[in-house]
Amino acid sequence: MKQIKTSSSNDQEFHNKKSRDSYSIIFYFVLSYVIFWGLGYFFSLIFAGILHEDYNISIKIIVYILLILPGAGPFLSALIVIRITEGKVGLNNFIRHLIKVKVNFYWYLIVFIFPIIAYIIPKLFLLLMGNTIQEVFVDNISWNISWIVIFNLSIAGIQEEPGWRGYAVPKLNLKFNPIITSFIIGVLWAFWHFNFYWSGVRSISSFPEFSFLVIILSFIYTWIYINTESILLVIIFHAMHNLCAGIFTDFPGTFFIALVYLFFVIAILMKFSLKMQIKTK
Repeated sequence: MKQIKTSSSNDQEFHNKKSRDSYSIIFYFVLSYVIFWGLGYFFSLIFAGILHEDYNISIKIIVYILLILPGAGPFLSALIVIRITEGKVGLNNFIRHLIKVKVNFYWYLIVFIFPIIAYIIPKLFLLLMGNTIQEVFVDNISWNISWIVIFNLSIAGIQEEPGWRGYAVPKLNLKFNPIITSFIIGVLWAFWHFNFYWSGVRSISSFPEFSFLVIILSFIYTWIYINTESILLVIIFHAMHNLCAGIFTDFPGTFFIALVYLFFVIAILMKFSLKMQIKTK
């Protein structure tokens, strides 16, 4: 009887943990949207005009930081939810993955070179079709990349990846397989960006192509994180992808890049789909 009671107690504890994990991941996604959409709208309403007026440069820097802060919604939400549901132990584990650098060296090659290859392949196709180097590369490369480099290396990826991959992937993988996990995050990640489109910052007509690319990329990000358990690696990959998107202007467009990534995703799924199981601590 004592053994049965113990087993029943363990089952109940496991059930309660699954329930907490389900609620926490929902809370995480909702909070990510609230911070980015709600706080972002509020800050832009209050502070955006200051950037176009004659204020001290230090004030403008502070305002700019406030304006980009809501973009860190996924990261901030992860920190808040982990602190509430898992305490200091959970935060320490999260930070350990955030700063993890010890992975097989070829993963660094992948995250640095993979995006470059994805953007180069369509241009090589144009060369094979008879276009000149001048037409394919020189006329379609933006050489004014100093700000792009600074932005990508200091901000892009850091705001989002600790949340989408570092928190959401492990939590969803407790309930779903990595394929479904990737799709769920991809859809929510794409619509999280819709704030840029309804506000007019980006053309709303380009949202379907953007969503297609983001959902495809979600599978690659999941694959990288599951195999390395390093948030830093997916931050680097995010930065490199955005950097290539900023440098290689005009062709290839978003849809063509998505098709190149899709080819790699299919190859990855064919080889690793049933083996992509993340370790849980």
